[in-house]
Amino acid sequence: MNQKHDIDEVLSIGCRVFCGQGYSKLGMAELCRETGMTKGAFYNAFGSKQMFFERVLITYGDAGVVYWRSRLAATCGGPVERLLSVYVSMFELQPGIRFHGCLINNTLSELGGSSPDVSSVAVSQYERILALVEGVIVEAQQCGELDALVPSRVMSELCHATFFGALTRVKNIHDHLSGIETMRLLFQSLRQQGGVDNREKRGAN
Repeated sequence: MNQKHDIDEVLSIGCRVFCGQGYSKLGMAELCRETGMTKGAFYNAFGSKQMFFERVLITYGDAGVVYWRSRLAATCGGPVERLLSVYVSMFELQPGIRFHGCLINNTLSELGGSSPDVSSVAVSQYERILALVEGVIVEAQQCGELDALVPSRVMSELCHATFFGALTRVKNIHDHLSGIETMRLLFQSLRQQGGVDNREKRGAN
């Protein structure tokens, strides 16, 4: 790569501009202007806009995993409280990033199945976060906070799909508090149906 450009910095810029503008609307001229690269240097380094975007998605996913792990480790309380705190923090970030949402969610919404290679990368990054969510869900089921009769994968998908849906609405209405309330109500419902009932079942045995 051209020594004048730091690859990590360029990928970081890519995360910001793609999250803000999406994939289709961001042209090569603007992409080169944002990164400070000539078209020749860009194509020499990344091959194509799509290949660059795929690397950006992986970079974004790496940062997401670090963020989730650090937030989960730093938050006190039971597993449900810790998981909810991460979702709340992600909504609280939205005003500061102009309600641009999440790059993984944006990509899956924008491109869907129209670009199999990009979708595959986006889904793999989604799965990395989902694995962290499921780890906390399993912990919550083991300590009786959530119903252990519901498969952990199903409950994890419910939580993260609800988050993505709420995040899409927050992007549109510019009200991050509505997203926070949605997740709080979801976990309240899961606690009521799982934690209390599950403890009663064990007590009856």
